[in-house]
Amino acid sequence: MAVETCKENYLPGMAAALASDTVSGSVTVTGLGQEEGRWMGIPWECCCKSHTYWNLCFELVQLFDEARQERRHGRDIGRSMSPSLNSRCPSCQKRFSNDSLVLRHMNNPLTSCANWFDFLESASSGQSHPPPARPTSCNREMNDIESTDNNKTTDNLHTPTTPRYQEIHPNTPFVFGSGPGFMDVFNSDRHAEERTKNLYYPFSSKEEWSLSSWLLCSGLSMRAIDDFLALPIVQQLSLSFATAKTLRSRMEDLPKAPAWKMQNISLNGYETAKPVVLFYRDPLECIQLLLRTPIFEGRWDFTPRRIYEDSDRQNRVYGEWMTSDGAWAAQSALPQGGTLLGVTLSSDKTNISAATGDRVAHPLLLTLANLPMNIRMKSSYHALPLIGLLPCPKFTKIKKPLNGVIENRLMHHCLDIICQPLKEASTRGAFMGDSLGRIRCFFTPIVAYIVDTPEAAVIAGVGGKTSHFTLASHKDFGDHFRHPSRLASVTLSQIEQLSKDIDPWELKSYAKESRLRFRLNGVHLPFWRDWLLPDGTIPEPSRFLTPEPLHHWHKQFWDHDAKWCIHAVGSVEIDLRFSLLQPCIGFRHFKAGISSLKQVTGRDHRNVQRYIIAIIADAVPKEFILCIRALSDFRYLAQSHSINSRTLAEISNTLALFHKHKKAILDAKARVGKGNKPLNHFFIPKLELLHSVVASICWSGPPIQWSADPTERAHIDAIKIPSENTNNGQYGPQICRHLDRDEKRRLFDLATTIHEAGSDLESIIYNSSGHRGDDDGEEPNDELNTDWIAELDTVGPAYGPSRKVVNLFTVAGALVARATSGGPAVVPRPLRTFSTPWAAFNLNQLPDISRMSIDQFAEDYNLPDLRPALLDFYSEHAQNPSVHHIGGRRRTRVDAQLPFDHVMVWHSFRMQTRSLDDGSVIDPRRLTAMPPCDLWPLGRYDSALFVHDSTHPALSPDVGLDGYSVAQVRVVFHPVRDGEDSNAPLYLVYAQRFNIVPQLTAAPPIRASVPDPITGLYVLKRAFRADKSRIGDVIPLSHCRMPVQLVPRFGAKADARLTSKNSMEWSREFFLNAYFDKDTFQYLRSSRP
Repeated sequence: MAVETCKENYLPGMAAALASDTVSGSVTVTGLGQEEGRWMGIPWECCCKSHTYWNLCFELVQLFDEARQERRHGRDIGRSMSPSLNSRCPSCQKRFSNDSLVLRHMNNPLTSCANWFDFLESASSGQSHPPPARPTSCNREMNDIESTDNNKTTDNLHTPTTPRYQEIHPNTPFVFGSGPGFMDVFNSDRHAEERTKNLYYPFSSKEEWSLSSWLLCSGLSMRAIDDFLALPIVQQLSLSFATAKTLRSRMEDLPKAPAWKMQNISLNGYETAKPVVLFYRDPLECIQLLLRTPIFEGRWDFTPRRIYEDSDRQNRVYGEWMTSDGAWAAQSALPQGGTLLGVTLSSDKTNISAATGDRVAHPLLLTLANLPMNIRMKSSYHALPLIGLLPCPKFTKIKKPLNGVIENRLMHHCLDIICQPLKEASTRGAFMGDSLGRIRCFFTPIVAYIVDTPEAAVIAGVGGKTSHFTLASHKDFGDHFRHPSRLASVTLSQIEQLSKDIDPWELKSYAKESRLRFRLNGVHLPFWRDWLLPDGTIPEPSRFLTPEPLHHWHKQFWDHDAKWCIHAVGSVEIDLRFSLLQPCIGFRHFKAGISSLKQVTGRDHRNVQRYIIAIIADAVPKEFILCIRALSDFRYLAQSHSINSRTLAEISNTLALFHKHKKAILDAKARVGKGNKPLNHFFIPKLELLHSVVASICWSGPPIQWSADPTERAHIDAIKIPSENTNNGQYGPQICRHLDRDEKRRLFDLATTIHEAGSDLESIIYNSSGHRGDDDGEEPNDELNTDWIAELDTVGPAYGPSRKVVNLFTVAGALVARATSGGPAVVPRPLRTFSTPWAAFNLNQLPDISRMSIDQFAEDYNLPDLRPALLDFYSEHAQNPSVHHIGGRRRTRVDAQLPFDHVMVWHSFRMQTRSLDDGSVIDPRRLTAMPPCDLWPLGRYDSALFVHDSTHPALSPDVGLDGYSVAQVRVVFHPVRDGEDSNAPLYLVYAQRFNIVPQLTAAPPIRASVPDPITGLYVLKRAFRADKSRIGDVIPLSHCRMPVQLVPRFGAKADARLTSKNSMEWSREFFLNAYFDKDTFQYLRSSRP
C-alpha cells in the first residue's frame, strides 16, 4: 500500500473517530500502540518503509489535537488549559505563550527539538533513508558550555547536569503528538460521571477515603478491620461500608491498574506436587503506567549522549545509563525519531514462609534505565513494579540432578511468556504517552538483568562452575587476565547443534551432553534468543547480566577477604582490634568483634570494609595488606555514581595489583576450605567476574545502578508484606490481589490530590503557574519543581522516601533570609544553622552550657592554654580574618584583655557536606566534643579536617591535604558579648592538631608527608609543644571542611590495656581512615601511592 493511499484511507476515518468520540475529557484511539502490526489503524509496513510516514503522523497529530481541544473545552476535571499558552513545539509539545518563543526553543542547540526541522525536511522530500548528519560543530555535538544556572536546557525532557563537553546522539527521539495523560485516564474511567459530583466515589467523602486508605495500609486482618468498624464510635461516623469485605469490594471500583493474569504451565509430562501456575502482568502496560505516573515527569532521560571532561575527547565520563556505549549503540539501531527505553529486569527467590513450612516465591521485577539511578534505587518511588511470580514447583517422580534442568527451562519458558510484548516492542516499537499525554514511539531492548551469581548462570544458559561473562571455567577463575567474552551467537549455535543430535526432551542425555560438550545447563530455548532490536541485534547475556555490587562485591568481601583477614590475624586478635575502635554516631560498632557474627547483612559487610585495612595493618605481611587494599580500592572506585576513563584505568590497575601479590594470601595459609584445610588456588567465581567490570561500565554505566539492594527491598513490599495478609494457603493469587488493591489505592490517592490542588498538572510540575513566557520575549521558565509531590496533601503514604535528607544548606539560607527581612526575631541569635560554600553546620538551639566564665571553662574542660589561644586567635583575626592555623608559638601577651568574659558551650554539632560524585547533599554527621564524665572518663572527641585559609579551594582529589590540618575537636563555643561584632566568627572550636608522619618515597628517596605506601593511609601522631603539652588552638567552626575518622595504629599486637573509651587518648599513632565512606575515599585517593 502506498503512503498516499494510506493517508487517504485512514485520515478521514481518524477524524471521524475523533469527532464521534463521546468520552468526556479525553479522546480514545482504539488499538493505540496495541494492535499487532498497526498504529492508529495504519499498517506497519507502510509506516516503516518511508520517512514520509512522519508527515502523515504530524497531520494525524494536528487533527488529534484539534479534536481534543474541542472536546476538552470547559469539561476537564483534572487539567485546565491556560488561555495564554496557545503555541506548542511540534516536536516535544511544550506550550509557549507565542510563536516566537517556540522558534527560539527549537533553535536552541541544547534541546532535543533542534533536529526536528532537518528531519521534517527529509520527510517532506520523500527520502527513504535518514537525512545525513550535520557536520560536527562545537555548538551541536560538543557543547562547550559550563554547567551554570545561566545555561539551563529548555527541553522538557529530563537532562542531568550538563558537563563541560557532551556529544548528543544524532538520532534524536521525537514526540508524535498528544494523547491521554495521567489525569485524562483518570477522568475517562467508567465512574468519571459520578466523580463530577463526588470526587472520591465510590467513597462518600474525602474523610471516608482517608479512613479507608489507612485501613488498607495498616496491615490489619479482615477480622481486625471488622472489629474496628463495629466499634460504637466508628459507627457514629455513618460510613458507607460496615465490613472489611465491603471495603475491599469498593477498591475494585477504583480506576484500574495493569491487570494480573494466570496461566497453567505444562512440563511435558513431568509431575509436580501442585499444578504449575504462572501469575503475571503485561509488561507494556506496567511500562505505560510508569511513563504516565506524574511523579516521574521531568525525570525521564531519552537522549543518549557521550560526555567528556576535556575538549579532545580523551577522558570519557560514564554516569547514567544514557551516557553509556550500550545506549548509544541501541539508539543507532532505531528508526529515525524512535525513543529508547532500557528495560531492566530482576528476579531472585525469596522465602515467604512464616512457621508454615517451606514456601518460596520467585518474583520478577521491572524498571526502566531511563529513570535516574537515585529514583530507581529507592523502593519508595514504586519504580520497580512486580510483573510476574515465577513458579517454584516441587517434582514428585524425577531425580534431583534433573530437577534443576526442568526448573531452569521452566524459568526461561515463563520469561518467554511474560516478555513477549517487550520483544515485539523492541523490534517494532510501541506508541505510548507520558503523564502529560505526549506520545513517543518506544523501543524496549533488555539492557540489564539484576540477579545473583547462580541465577545469572541460569539466565546465560551456562552450567555450574562456568563464567556467564566469559569462556572461563572454574580452573581459570584465578587467572590474572580476562578470558574472551561469551557470545550469544556462540551459545545459540551450540544449542542448535546439540538439539540436532539429541531430542531436548531426552532430558538425561541432553543435559549430560550439554554439560560435557559445551558447559551449558540444558536450557534449549533461552528467553533472550529472539529479543531483537530493529536491526536484528541479539542481546548479549555477557552485557545485560551486569556486575551486581551487593552479591559480587560486598558478599564476596565477607565470604573471602574478611575470612582471609580473620585467619591471618587470628580471630581473638582481630575481634579485640574491632572492639577497641571508638564508636562513631550513625555507624555500627563491633564491640564483640566480627569472627563470630551470624546472619550478617549487606550493611554489615560495608561496615566491616570501612575498617579492615587499618585493623590488619602491621599484623600481617605487607604483600597481604596490598592484596586486601587492592580489592578494597577496586570496590570503592567501581561503586562511584560517575566514572571517567582515568578511574577505569585505576580500577584495572588495582585488580592487577591484587593478582601480583595474591600469593601472599596462600603463603599466610589464610585461604582455607572445609575443615580449615589450606587451599593453594583462587578458583573463586566472583573473583573472575571482576575482570568484566571495566567493560561493563563502558557498555552499561556504573554498576552501582544495577545493585540488588533496591530489588531486595522491593521483595519486602511486593512479597513479604502481602504474604503476611494471606491465609497461608494460596500465596500467588492473594499476593496479586493485595498488590492490585494497593496500586489502585496509590494511583487514586495521587489523582484526587492533584485534582484538589485546583491547577493544571503541567503547571504544578514545572512551576509555570499557567504562564511560560513574558511579553518582552524572555525565555520561558521551565524549572522543574522536584518537590511538588511532597507539597501535595496526599491521604496515604506519599511517593518518595519518608525520611528526607535534611538540607542544612537550604535551612541556613532560609534562616538568613528571615533574619534580614526585618520581621520579628523568631529564631535565636546567633543563628544555630549556617553554611559555607563547602559545608553546613547545625547546633542545638539550647547550648549544653548557656553561660560560663572563660577561666572556669578552661579548668572544667582541661584546656590550660585556652586564654592564650583566644588572644592569639583575635590577634590573627585582626590582621587576616581568613587565615587561621592550629599550632605555632604563642605571640600575644598573657595579660592582654579579651573582648568578652563568658561563653556558651556545645558538646556536639551536626555537619553536612556535598557528595563529590554528583554534588548532592550527604546525610548530616554528628560530631561530639564531650568532656570527661562517668561514661567517658577521658571524654569523647571526634576529629575533622580544618582548612587554614577559608579562601582555599574546595577539598578535592587534586588538592590533597595541602593547606589542611587534621585535628580533634575538644569543644565548640560562642563568645557572649554585650554587643555583637559582625566581623568576628560566631562559633569557635578549640581543636588539637595531629601531624602527618613522613614516609620514605620511592623516587627520589626522601621523607615526605604522603600516605603509607602499604596501607595507602596517612599515618598521624599527636602534635606536642616543647613542654610536652598538646598543640591546640582556637579556630572558627566554619573552617571545618569535613569529618574524618581516625583508627589507632595497634602495631603487631594490640595493647590489652586499651578500650574503646581510651584508645583515642592513649594511642601514639593513628591512621586517617580513607575507607570510612566513599566521599572520604574520593577526596584522599589522589595523593595515595
